[in-house]
Amino acid sequence: MILATVREKPFVYTDKGTPRRKIILETYNHEIQICYQMHDEISGLGTKAPIRWDTQSVLEFVRTTVHQVMELSLGDTDDLFLRGCDR
Repeated sequence: MILATVREKPFVYTDKGTPRRKIILETYNHEIQICYQMHDEISGLGTKAPIRWDTQSVLEFVRTTVHQVMELSLGDTDDLFLRGCDR
């Protein structure tokens, strides 16, 4: 999973410059839980992760997942966000 941060919730660092993991996890707990819920929902669709993570396999995986979750058929160069995949 990949979770993007937002400016309103910046990471907190120690004086040495390392991330304060516990505080960051507490700050993003709600977003992390949503990611896990979405993962569970998508996993129920039967889409299998690629065995090899090469360009073609990942493209097919994303294409299939977007089609199942969003019920959209997208072209390989379509903008996912403009097509509503950020909802």
